[in-house]
Amino acid sequence: MMLVLAEELGVSLKRVRYRRSSTSTIPDSGTTVATRGTIMGSSAVVVAARTFRDLLTTHLAERLRCTPQEVRFHDDRIWGRTFDDSLSWEEAMRELFLQRVTPYAFGTFQAPDVSWDETNGQGNAYFTYVYSCQAAEVSVSRKTGKIKLLNVVAAHDIGRAINRAMVFGQIYGGVTQGAGMALMEEIKRTDGRITNLNLDGYRIPRMLDMPEMSGIIVENTDPASLTGAKGIGEPALELISPAIANAVYNATGIRVTKMPLTIDPEELK
Repeated sequence: MMLVLAEELGVSLKRVRYRRSSTSTIPDSGTTVATRGTIMGSSAVVVAARTFRDLLTTHLAERLRCTPQEVRFHDDRIWGRTFDDSLSWEEAMRELFLQRVTPYAFGTFQAPDVSWDETNGQGNAYFTYVYSCQAAEVSVSRKTGKIKLLNVVAAHDIGRAINRAMVFGQIYGGVTQGAGMALMEEIKRTDGRITNLNLDGYRIPRMLDMPEMSGIIVENTDPASLTGAKGIGEPALELISPAIANAVYNATGIRVTKMPLTIDPEELK
């Protein structure tokens, strides 16, 4: 959100401050889940930023000796028609103060309508979609049946990548979580009670359990999003388990349909 705001206003990221909002003072816009946060939140930021720019251009154009349509925002300053006519943000805020104008804007983003019929399972459930593909390379021990993950390539069409480092982080984190689900995480129960309540008995992937991972970001700007971004949440997690299962099948001819994936070495003889 801070990166989007800085880009829209043409300012340094150092100028942007994030203030955590209270749910007691803002309307309920739904949950922040999976791939929804970026497309909804950043689009609302764009609306607010553009409203704010309109406020500034209206009240600063005369000082900048140009029309409101000619005002530009870049390089941490507000510019008029020529390079000789510009204001720092401090100067701009003082000008608004003298004009008794409050430098404030509020933005909301309303997603396009969707439809879903629970009875027949048909409709347009989402207004945008993320497309992804993941490939896994594995080895299977003939002696023990142990499955080892050797390599992962994950390609995701996430619209525009606003923060590439965070996108890769989401991809690698999702792959790691999905690999744990596929190969080691198992809830054990006795008489209906879970017995492995701690991480000493419920294994999750460690750094040494993960192989080399290659992330590929595919950027197809989404017209339904004001920033062009879609998101990368569940898709990074959901694909890797079936990819590993398919790799195991291709290596052994054995189709495993339960997780964590296990193979009886007797089946490999």
